[in-house]
Amino acid sequence: MNKVIDTRTGKIYRSVKEVSDEFNIPHSTVRCWINGSRKNYSTFELYDEKKDMINKVILVGNLGSDPKTYTFEDGNMVTNFNLATSEKYTNKKGEKVDNTEWHNVTTYGKTAELATQYLSKGSKIYLEGKIKTSKYEKDGEERYKTEIVANNITFLSTPRDTNKEAEAVVAANESLADDDGLPF
Repeated sequence: MNKVIDTRTGKIYRSVKEVSDEFNIPHSTVRCWINGSRKNYSTFELYDEKKDMINKVILVGNLGSDPKTYTFEDGNMVTNFNLATSEKYTNKKGEKVDNTEWHNVTTYGKTAELATQYLSKGSKIYLEGKIKTSKYEKDGEERYKTEIVANNITFLSTPRDTNKEAEAVVAANESLADDDGLPF
């Protein structure tokens, strides 16, 4: 019997039946989430006890710069960009604190191609991936680079879409205005 893990919460279920019972959904739907056509919409995966470890990152944030794309001789692509995630809270002194973390993100293949085509500075995205640390040498000194390797990106907005929406609202308001400048 295969165990199932909810990668969003880390909870491990004994079986597909246990997942379907808890969420009151058919077994076949859970199987589609795990194996089938709806895999990208689910946080459920088969749990492999031999691995017993998970390296999964989920981030929602805004691009800090336009993506940089490199194409290799064999046609493969890699795209890099910075992603900002923010957390707002009130500290013990009652002061509002805005904490921003910057993440180096790398994508490959079709994901890299789509990121280059549709993303730009300020775009809001949801991404899933894993953390990867690389070691390299610079000026005779050993250094480390930590990045997020994204394998799934959902475009939540782009500055171009935001500008088009704002222009449409302004145009609609202008067309509704009478001689006195009121829209009614």
